[in-house]
Amino acid sequence: MLPGIAGHPRVRITAGADLRREALEKFAVEFEAEVYPDAEGVCGSPNVDAVFIATPHQMHAQHAIMAAECGKHIIVEKPMALTLEVCDAMIQAADRAGVRLLTDRGSSGFNAPVPLQNREGKVIDELLGAIDQDRPVIRDGRWGKATLEVCLAILQSSHEHREVSLSHQTPVPEAAID
Repeated sequence: MLPGIAGHPRVRITAGADLRREALEKFAVEFEAEVYPDAEGVCGSPNVDAVFIATPHQMHAQHAIMAAECGKHIIVEKPMALTLEVCDAMIQAADRAGVRLLTDRGSSGFNAPVPLQNREGKVIDELLGAIDQDRPVIRDGRWGKATLEVCLAILQSSHEHREVSLSHQTPVPEAAID
């Protein structure tokens, strides 16, 4: 993940967080970046414009909302959150703060292999393009929520042996289609 992001010509890794001291020391040397033992430090840094959230799934919402409240643009790995209500809270936090929230397919084993630099570069380009052109991102929080709803419906359908309707699907914003 980091090599793809670090290799982008418009990106500079400025900070990172990890609970492991050894990982922080290696990160600080490799990227000449600030290091923190928690997400609060990264989100509070004036040298950070956007965060890539690759924490355990149950922490995505807490970290995304914190980042939004600190004025940081957000890329969060899928699944975006564990419930549709939590997805809504993340979307609302980003909307209130006026920051972009982008969902990325992350490192799940369910994805077809794609070279990291290519995949991460496209995600970064999408975020930077949205910021530069003051437009919504295509894979915003609503897309992440829709993806989660489909996954939950498949699980429920399999468990209950019946069709399950999708009720929260939202259209892609017109500005993102142009």
